[in-house]
Amino acid sequence: LQEAAEPNTILVSQTVANYVDSLEVKKYGYLKLKGIDEEILGFVVSQDSII
Repeated sequence: LQEAAEPNTILVSQTVANYVDSLEVKKYGYLKLKGIDEEILGFVVSQDSII
């Protein structure tokens, strides 16, 4: 996910997004990552949520 992230953004998986209720996340889209056969749905963390 780090390689797929735009500068100054944080991408997380759907699993992580489900556990971080206090953070605002938006769907980023499906990503093809190295070493993983299936595309995963990525979420970007809102900068307003980062302390």
